[in-house]
Amino acid sequence: YRLTCLADDMRAFTSEDQWNNGTIVRTADGGTIVSGASVYQPDVVASRTSTAVFVAESGSSGSTLQRYNLVDGAIQKVDESARTGGSRKVVLTDDEVFIFYNRNKYLTRNLSSIAGSFPEIILESNSDGSVVFGTESVFNGLTFSVLARLPFETTVMGLSADESTLYLYDGSNSRIFLYDVSRF
Repeated sequence: YRLTCLADDMRAFTSEDQWNNGTIVRTADGGTIVSGASVYQPDVVASRTSTAVFVAESGSSGSTLQRYNLVDGAIQKVDESARTGGSRKVVLTDDEVFIFYNRNKYLTRNLSSIAGSFPEIILESNSDGSVVFGTESVFNGLTFSVLARLPFETTVMGLSADESTLYLYDGSNSRIFLYDVSRF
């Protein structure tokens, strides 16, 4: 399952399997606010203010990135990217200006506007999107150029709160490696 927190004590969740309905519930009583349209293998992420949720679809040729806003206790679809195939992974910058989906960097306020593209799926970003991390490389998020190669290919990583260390999971030996990214 994918889960994200929204304002007003609400949670949005969906399963990761084929066609799924995104659901928003009140945590106080478990009541369903809305069960949304069917999405193929989705990921979800909420804005820092918890008033917007982004739903990234993957696996089908008509996959899209969608934005829903929470307004007066109701959820409203307000934007959608062009159709594309790709990864379900979605990464929102802390400043909420950019969102990375399917190798593209989008403006969060206008999902039809692609700021640029990368040769890899982006799995992690620093707070403003100026440095981003793909499955094999570290990229300059402004020029889209490669800054460095990661020590190995991975699809599981996390960036420390101070943005100085990238934690990389190596599935071949089930180990986590620390990679210094303070120089970027």
